[in-house]
Amino acid sequence: MQREFTEVWRDIRTYLKPRMEIKYWGKSRGSSGKKFVIKSISNNCIYCDPPNAKNTQPVPRQDFEATWELWEDYMAGKVQRQYFTELTRFSSYIISIFHNLAIK
Repeated sequence: MQREFTEVWRDIRTYLKPRMEIKYWGKSRGSSGKKFVIKSISNNCIYCDPPNAKNTQPVPRQDFEATWELWEDYMAGKVQRQYFTELTRFSSYIISIFHNLAIK
């Protein structure tokens, strides 16, 4: 059974620290070897600093939550990766963070 998102969000905000490096990850390709950095954490947003972007990327809590609703099915192979890009433009960060935290 999937955990409530409020609990997951609390765990994300507790685990992540500024300057922490997160490896990009996807179910089909695994780790790409590239990383992004957690810039800061707020109550409603995780700020990610990717190597190829000009600006820090603010990833809103609601995008994490929308992704979380499909996470179990994604990990089971029932939902394709491309579906997440319809939910959020930050899917690469969110999926990588979920995987890095081994969230179940």
